[in-house]
Amino acid sequence: MKNKLTTFILTVCLVFSIVQIGAVSADDSLTVTSPNGCISISIETKDGKINYSVKYNSISIIESSNIGITFSSVDFSEGVKYVSSYKNTIDETYSMLTGKASVYTNKVNETVMTFEKDGHLLDLYVRAYDDGIAFRYGFNENGQSLSENTTFRLPQNCTVNAMEYEMCYENFYNRHNLYELNGVYGMPMTVKVADNTYALITEAELNGNYAGSVLNADGSNVLKLGYEPKQSEPVEISAPFLSPWRTVIIGDLNTIVSTEMPENLCAPSKLENTSWIKPGVSSWTWFNGDPTNDPEVYKQYIDLSADMGWQYVLLDEGWQPLEYDEYGRKTYSGIMDWTEEVIEYGKQRGIGIIVWSTSWDLDTEQKRERLKEWANMGIKGIKVDFFNSETQQTLKLMDSITQESAELKLLVNFHGCVKPTGERRTWPNIITREAVYGNEHFLSGENWGPTAEHNCTLPFTRNAVGPMDFTPELTNHNDKNYFTDGQKCALPIVFESGIQCLSDKPQIYENSAARELFKSIPAVWDETKLLSGDIGESAAVMRRFGDTYYVGSICNNQYVVDINLDFLKSGKYWFEMYTDGSNDTDIAVYNGVVTNRDTITIPQLTHGGGAVKFTPIKENTKLFSDIDGHWCEKNILSLAEKNKLNKYFYGEFGVDEYITRAEFVMLLTDALDIGCMQGSPRFYDSIRHIAKNYIYIATEKGIINGTSEETFLPESNITREDAATIIGRYENLKGGINSGFSDSNEISQYAKEYVAQCVAMGVITGYEDNSFKPKNNITKAEAAAMLFRCQNLK
Repeated sequence: MKNKLTTFILTVCLVFSIVQIGAVSADDSLTVTSPNGCISISIETKDGKINYSVKYNSISIIESSNIGITFSSVDFSEGVKYVSSYKNTIDETYSMLTGKASVYTNKVNETVMTFEKDGHLLDLYVRAYDDGIAFRYGFNENGQSLSENTTFRLPQNCTVNAMEYEMCYENFYNRHNLYELNGVYGMPMTVKVADNTYALITEAELNGNYAGSVLNADGSNVLKLGYEPKQSEPVEISAPFLSPWRTVIIGDLNTIVSTEMPENLCAPSKLENTSWIKPGVSSWTWFNGDPTNDPEVYKQYIDLSADMGWQYVLLDEGWQPLEYDEYGRKTYSGIMDWTEEVIEYGKQRGIGIIVWSTSWDLDTEQKRERLKEWANMGIKGIKVDFFNSETQQTLKLMDSITQESAELKLLVNFHGCVKPTGERRTWPNIITREAVYGNEHFLSGENWGPTAEHNCTLPFTRNAVGPMDFTPELTNHNDKNYFTDGQKCALPIVFESGIQCLSDKPQIYENSAARELFKSIPAVWDETKLLSGDIGESAAVMRRFGDTYYVGSICNNQYVVDINLDFLKSGKYWFEMYTDGSNDTDIAVYNGVVTNRDTITIPQLTHGGGAVKFTPIKENTKLFSDIDGHWCEKNILSLAEKNKLNKYFYGEFGVDEYITRAEFVMLLTDALDIGCMQGSPRFYDSIRHIAKNYIYIATEKGIINGTSEETFLPESNITREDAATIIGRYENLKGGINSGFSDSNEISQYAKEYVAQCVAMGVITGYEDNSFKPKNNITKAEAAAMLFRCQNLK
């Protein structure tokens, strides 16, 4: 490789071979196939025009479409002749400081084709990955690029999630039939081509050498690439020129969510030393209404970040005196007299300070001298706002800010900006960017904001192509909860960002039932996988940091998702689950012990969600906090040692608490090896319950009945006679109904036989006064003892 490998690259195994291809006739095609053989892109030169098509297995993804570009000196959209080709094979791995994984794999087959017209040469770089295709133009002359003749002809009957173009990409990705598209749309655009087959159209390695592009639609099945609307002038190019990559990511939804193509298409890191780049979580005052110009408030947020194990505090508009420039825009005019005091306080508490700026405060070389001042003060990063276009001029400004910030060891968070295109591989100090209709729109004055449907669309569209500063929080807005607190818990996991900016007040996090989830939550990940999802409806995403796993699940309509834990490594894991409770502001907390053979159910309300954290358990770790010396301790430990204790009963067993009907069924199905079967119970009050699969199998086996045809009352405490009845049905205990208790006449008719036989078999006993008290509730310890005794019945 021409680029020097730096410490940023963890390991590289690069195989780069060049094979010259013989002459190809003018009407022949050349095909590049992915390493796994599933994806192919065919290039055809016919009648002086270049066309391409793409297939995924036998499915047509892109039908015959145009390739071409017009420069000031030559128009390569027609009249071209094929000259020659050569092949490359790239196989490398490299480390990432932020992203979907800590190590990316770049394995691809590439062909570079050369075409000629009127003595001018055009190179066409064509790549086929296992998760998509990409192509770009190369031209070795100075001049101007006037237009592209690049199109995407999609199969009929596609559905698309498309964003009507907005200059800073802060808009919804709405679902359409392909033929409903008419106008200008931003990228990425996600297309459902067939069942379980999707294509995401975007661009990669976009910088100031070119201008950003949009997709123009006219009601047909052809999308035409064009410059962004603000690019009114031709694009200036300098030799050797390479255009951005025109990219189509292809596969199932997991492929879309976990793709690494945008970064793989970018150049390796230009930074020799990246040890100063520290991704992390930041607190923020601006969104929640706390002052942005009060040093004591900022110190409170520094304390919050320190107490929560976060890394940063963001000083937004108001951290500096503002004047107005000749255009009526607020502009930087120095720092407050308390700024250095706040920076020093952050340093004492181990918290870095990031500061906000407008783009016009850094749009000249002279203005960017203030970056040096900020870096010398100990500021760790900048959040630069209001770019509002992706013209070549804007992209050049972003390039200058990025490079000069890297020299000064400043992190960069772009806002009011364009979509990411993989540049964080080349410039890893670009830690995140906005380019999303995010939480701040709750304050836009429109009495509206992101919806659950929008949130369930973003993993498959905007966030699929790069980091996204959505700024999650917990507070409601406009007197309405647009999505539940359970969903809000999940968003920092579902949404990936190298700086995860959590935007609520300190007391909100301190008093939240999910405080332990938010505490020390990562902003970098070693692995990402979509576990289940449907664009606009749901997304359950697993992310791993070290040996700790997180699952975030969100939904639009009410949804109960069963998560197979086969992604965990061997051994036992503590799990903490924070999911929807009884209403949209209630967070239900569950915990226990699981292995990779388990399944866990995350119940979610409409517009709901939940988050689960899995932490490996070390050997000799104490698994119970409240059974030492209890009369039932040996019974509980015996069940645990035999792997017959339900996962939800570890940690705090709750020995002397009454056990609910659902909990009893959960305890019974594991203790007696009945198992767990995924299914939906016939009882409407149990469909959205963590015990639904246990209730389902127990009902199917005839072990339990409901309190009516439609209800089970899972949260009601179970009675002694009902516990005996369930055990009796399972053990098929038949015989007389005379239990000999003084209050036998109080035992319900359906339970008499089972109570008598459970007593006879020693599963349950009466009280010292010879009573049974059939309507009394039982404790969790009593339930464990009963089920322990049951193991000796067969």
